[in-house]
Amino acid sequence: MGLAICQHPLASVGIYGVGHSVDRTPVPGHVRVKSTISRLKEDGNQIWESLQAEQSKSQQLEEKIKILAQDWAILQSEKIHLEQQAKIMQQNLDSRDLCQASDSTTQQTSDSEHHDTDSEVKATSLRQQIQEMEQEHKITEALLKTEMNTQKAEHALAAERKEIANLWQKKLAQEEVKRCVKDIREINEINDNTQSALKTQIAVQKKKAQENWIVACALERTLGLEWKEMAKLSKKKAAQINYERRVKELKVKEVLRSHKQKAKTIEEQHQKAELSYKAEIDHLKNKLLDNLMKHRKACSSEHALAVRKKEIKHFCKRLDQASSKPADLQAQAELQADLQTLSMPTPSCSHRETPPAENGEPPVHAFTLPTIVV
Repeated sequence: MGLAICQHPLASVGIYGVGHSVDRTPVPGHVRVKSTISRLKEDGNQIWESLQAEQSKSQQLEEKIKILAQDWAILQSEKIHLEQQAKIMQQNLDSRDLCQASDSTTQQTSDSEHHDTDSEVKATSLRQQIQEMEQEHKITEALLKTEMNTQKAEHALAAERKEIANLWQKKLAQEEVKRCVKDIREINEINDNTQSALKTQIAVQKKKAQENWIVACALERTLGLEWKEMAKLSKKKAAQINYERRVKELKVKEVLRSHKQKAKTIEEQHQKAELSYKAEIDHLKNKLLDNLMKHRKACSSEHALAVRKKEIKHFCKRLDQASSKPADLQAQAELQADLQTLSMPTPSCSHRETPPAENGEPPVHAFTLPTIVV
């Protein structure tokens, strides 16, 4: 049975109630309080064990005292019994003496009654015998008295020895009892002192434990508040992060939507430009063919016709390539400028018609290309 350290009634419930769960992180003060409480428990257990040992010793001494008292009572009863036996033996001796005296008187009376008629000689002889018997009786009585005295002395000596032994044992028992009582008193004083010291120590430790418990409660309360603030801040931070992430996602979606819309508009513009370029290229091809026909008719020099024809074919190829790539506006502008320079009439064939070319081709006339507007 160890010393029970009192626990505060709110220690099992907690500071924040039953429903709140607080993260019980180890606090240095709380750990110190726990260590002091465990050390006090160990000291209390040791003191309690020493108290139990002292109590067992005191119980053993009390049992010894009880045994000695029982032995003393037994010795007293034996003494009383021996005294009674001595009295009985004395009464027996007295009755024996009386019986012997009565026997002697009865014998004398019977002898006198039966032998009254006898002769005086017998009477005298009897008287002598009686005197002798009386003397013998006196001697025997003296011997018996001496024997009785010796027996009485022996009995008295034995009784005195027994009484002395009993008194010695009684004295030893009383001394043992006194010593045991003294030891018990000393043990009780030591126990009282230790109990008072323990009570004072327990009171001091209880006070310290209560103070430490108050400090631990305050620390636990502050920790709980800090945990709550940290939880609130973490929630706010998480909400802010989620809001920023959503804003970023919305911005990205808007940017993607705007880029998609721009790409769509650019694609539509490209398609429109491509259609317009194709229409203009077809129109230019038709005009070019007309101009070529006119130029063949107008130009007279075969060499100039052949050169112009090659140039026109070359520019037609370049126009086809430019029509396949409508985005190359600079190349189209250069082609337009070249075609305009090419379409200008030469001085040799400005006012006369060229003869028909070889291989039955129609004559080429001078022509002008329209400007291409992008």
